Amino acid sequence: MKFRMCLKVFASALVVWCGGVILIHVVSGDKSVEKDTPLPLLSLGKWKNCVIPSDVDRLCDVNRTEETASPSCPLQELSQDCSLPKQLHGYDKPADEEEMRFPLAFGLKMHTAPEQLLRAIYRPHNVYCIHVDKKADDAVFRVMTSIASCFPNVILTDRVSFVYLSYDSIRVELRTMACALQSTVAWKYYLNLAGQEFPLRTNLEIIRILTILNGTNDIESFPMPRWFRHRFTFKHEVKDGKLVKTSAPKDPPPFEAQVRKGTQYGAFSRAFVATIFYDDVAKSILDYFKDASDPDESVWATINSLPWIPGGYKTHVIHSPKNEHISRAVAWKRKDRYQCRGQYVREVCICTQTDLPWLLEQPNLFANKFRHDMDSRPAMCLEALVDQRARSRDVLINRSYLESLSHVNNKFGKPS
Repeated sequence: MKFRMCLKVFASALVVWCGGVILIHVVSGDKSVEKDTPLPLLSLGKWKNCVIPSDVDRLCDVNRTEETASPSCPLQELSQDCSLPKQLHGYDKPADEEEMRFPLAFGLKMHTAPEQLLRAIYRPHNVYCIHVDKKADDAVFRVMTSIASCFPNVILTDRVSFVYLSYDSIRVELRTMACALQSTVAWKYYLNLAGQEFPLRTNLEIIRILTILNGTNDIESFPMPRWFRHRFTFKHEVKDGKLVKTSAPKDPPPFEAQVRKGTQYGAFSRAFVATIFYDDVAKSILDYFKDASDPDESVWATINSLPWIPGGYKTHVIHSPKNEHISRAVAWKRKDRYQCRGQYVREVCICTQTDLPWLLEQPNLFANKFRHDMDSRPAMCLEALVDQRARSRDVLINRSYLESLSHVNNKFGKPS
């Protein structure tokens, strides 16, 4: 089956990408006149690479060998006319009343190739708080500044230089969380993303899944393995741009809190996000992790286990082997049965085109991880597929999987 997706370009026409040419479907008054007139992409001049490919059959062919890198679109110039990103570049996705009633907040941490992720998840009723690493190429920041100038719900936070494994990632997360809370959008969940992740679900599918969560957070959380306890046994500090362990022992966690293991990314209810800024115990736990190593893999899991925290739970939620963490699909080298077809970097699979069959089977919200400089094809396929479902209003979620998850059924305060 051959799929065609339409992009609004002018009030009088629809533009369809189809195998290297643009097909024009002219709309006249209330009548549609079929005029599939081949128009070479060259006729769009410098904007030709800004039209998002949407031929699903071609883009999602596992054996496709061409286009290992995305074509370059002059985004800074494109966004000088704010109608063009909507008309040509995928910022025109529809949202129905159900979506409008369930706005979302996104916190994005980026250092390379950020714009494709933003356009894939963009809806005008959500809010997007973006941090671009201070060490990132200035061109990345200029592009995001240009895009943000066209959309009032896209907000750039002050830039911070990341030191790997340090508290910097938490400091940035708190900035994007505060940005979301200060916005005028009455969002219901906060979803945090890295620039090397990509959605597996449409906006509508995401809110259907979050509706099943019904206020429960989706935070990976399980008892801290003994081989990770060194992270908070001794104090750590930044020296010469690196985090190093000192000989000074750390005090026990405040309020006898049990440090738990998890991941920095998840789905956080609005009440949870608001609480961490005023709850004394939560703030003390945040302070406790300032001189720990890898705090982003513990702080949210630990706070989420406090009995009074909105949306929290004590039950174990762990990625492997049951894929209990709804927010992420990720293939770990030594934890998962799936063998990465791409390559492992720091034990995580960097997905390539040949990993698409696995990606398309996953029930999660987002997938990790993609490197556009290594292979941009899987993200191009996912963008086309998700866009297709968004425009057709098709919903593809695994309800039985979601309703069987332990944290969906065991959040604090839920009647037994």
